[in-house]
Amino acid sequence: MDCGPSLSTDMDGYKITEFLAFTQHVQYAKSGGLVIVSDYQGSGTLLTDPQILTDLSVGNGLDIFSEGNVESTVAAFEKHHVCM
Repeated sequence: MDCGPSLSTDMDGYKITEFLAFTQHVQYAKSGGLVIVSDYQGSGTLLTDPQILTDLSVGNGLDIFSEGNVESTVAAFEKHHVCM
């Protein structure tokens, strides 16, 4: 799993990917390690179709965000996230 920007620093859009990685860090920290938003899509300044990833404890063991909720991603986030 790679929790950093998937573009190299000289590519167009790198600053946006860096910002989105930063927002995941803040979401994770502010939620006590329970939530991150991932899989942003869209173009320009409009981002759509995010996937909300939660620890299963958020829904009392229920998968409240459907099959797209990959709780193992939340569990491994701190191990793989690199602060920039």
